Formats: sequence, structure tokens, C-alpha cells
Amino acid sequence: MNLKFFFKFYYFLSFLLLILTVFFLLNNGLLVKKNNRQPEKIIIYNEVGKEKSTVSLLNNFYNGLNEYRYTKKYKILSCFVHKNMCTVMSELLCLLDYPKLYGNDTKITDKSYTNRTCKKVNERNTIDFIHEPNTKPKTKNPWIYLMIIRNPIDRFISGFLDRCDNDRIDTSDPQMCYGCNRSLSCAINKIYQRMSALFFDKYPLKKNPDDYHFLPQTWRCNLGEQFNLFTFLNYSQPSTFYPSLARSLLKNNVENEVVDRILNDLQFSRTYHATVRSEKRKKVTNALYNDPDLMGLLIGIYYHDFVTFNFTIPNFNYRIV
Repeated sequence: MNLKFFFKFYYFLSFLLLILTVFFLLNNGLLVKKNNRQPEKIIIYNEVGKEKSTVSLLNNFYNGLNEYRYTKKYKILSCFVHKNMCTVMSELLCLLDYPKLYGNDTKITDKSYTNRTCKKVNERNTIDFIHEPNTKPKTKNPWIYLMIIRNPIDRFISGFLDRCDNDRIDTSDPQMCYGCNRSLSCAINKIYQRMSALFFDKYPLKKNPDDYHFLPQTWRCNLGEQFNLFTFLNYSQPSTFYPSLARSLLKNNVENEVVDRILNDLQFSRTYHATVRSEKRKKVTNALYNDPDLMGLLIGIYYHDFVTFNFTIPNFNYRIV
């Protein structure tokens, strides 16, 4: 009887000790549930320096938005990021594996996403393909991981003009631009609400095409675990972007004449929905930079894109806390 009582008392003390240990760790911030910590905030001030509004910053990496394009022949893969030259990169890598599909008059900038040449051929949602048999490699080098990055504000504006203020589509369609019908304020608020819900799991969120156009770049391709594998090519800096792309291709034995063709297509032709010099772009840019509240929301969404990829955060009256 005494021995039985002893074991009961021992298990009770062990359980009590476990409860106290967990309580201590939680109370001292040493045990934190993933994606449930208090995020940083941006405080926005008015013209006289008085606090105007506060925006929580979305956290950094999120795994689950993984799309890749690749060439097995040259062992190069690219993280597919909407509005970051994604369709062109799909065509570029398709050209490397299937050059006969591209005549002399065909440019890698000619295609749209819906009629891309290698649709469902060089496209995966995991990188398992790097372990598959490769019968005709042109290189013995390791796989090269590429990701095109872009200034977050430029990328947002490009996405907005494509999904929300595009004369070629019916912008009143509730399936376009979150149903915002060209409204910049509505679109930014919807993006912030949906991204917050997705990251913090407040409710199940079925991702739609708008989400993919506006999700942060740091949420792509499992960067939280594989960041160091990637070479990042800055699309917002043409003076470094083109040489960096060429070096990456040449490193895995892409022929000089093919690289020259690619660079020529990229630098001297534009995709059908390029917005870089449009009047609409100027209008949206001015609207953003003249509205601190909207800009504050954008920084709340893309703060870690700015910090992770060394882009300059727009200068206005705010403080990160």
C-alpha cells in the first residue's frame, strides 16, 4: 500500500513540475507558438508630429507558396514570383530546354501567362525534380537557384495596374482585384486583411489569383529554410540585373550566343502588359506617396521584403516599434 501511494505521489509531483515548467517558459517568453507572437508595428504621424494611426507589420517567412520553373539540361531553377518577370523567366528556361520551339522571330517576351510555351512542362510546386534522373545535362555543376526580386512598391503598382486598373479586363468583375473595381484604398486594405488572416490562421483562406499577385516576396519558395541557396537578381536595378543574370546562365554552361539572344530580348522588347512607363503608373505612384495611411499599410504588408532584400523604405513621417 505504501509503495502504491509513493508512485501516485511521484507521478503527481512530476505532472505538477511539468505544468510549472511550461508556465515559467510561457511567462518568460521562452516558449512561443510559431506565427503567434506579437508583430512589430509602424506608427504613422501627422504633419505636426501627433500619432495618427498604427499598423501591425506582417511577419517574415511563410511556407506554402512554392512555384518553380526549371531547365534540367542546364540545372537552373527559378522561384516563380508574380509581377517579377515570372512569365519571361518561364519562357527563358523553356528556351534553354526546347530551343526548336523558338524561331528567329520569336522572343521570350512575346507570351502571356495563359499561353506560355512550356505550360505544365517545366513547372513544379516542389523542387523534387532536382533529384530526378537527368540524362542530358550540359553541366556537372550543382543546381543554380534563382529568384527575381523587385522593389515592393514597384511590384505592388504593377500588380494593381494588372489586376485592378486594366482596360483589357472587366474591372467590375468581383473576381478581379478583390471586387474593388479600381479603388486603390479598397485594394490595399483587402490585401492587408487577407494577408493577416492567412499568416495568423484566423480563418481558412483559399488563395486566389489576386493573392498570388500581391503576396510578399519573402513568402515564396520556402525562403525561411532555403534562403541561402538562392541567388537574388534585382529587377529594379537594370544596371546590375542583366549582368547578374548573364553570369548565372554562363556559370552552368549556357552558350554565349544563347545568353546574347536572351539579353537582347529582355532589353529591347517589352511584354504585352508592361507598365513601367505608363501614365497610370505615375498616377498610382503619386496617389500612394501623397497618402501616408495607404503607404503605411503597404509597408505593413511588405516590411520584410524591404528589409530582407535591402530595398529602401519610402520616406515619410513614421516610426517602427
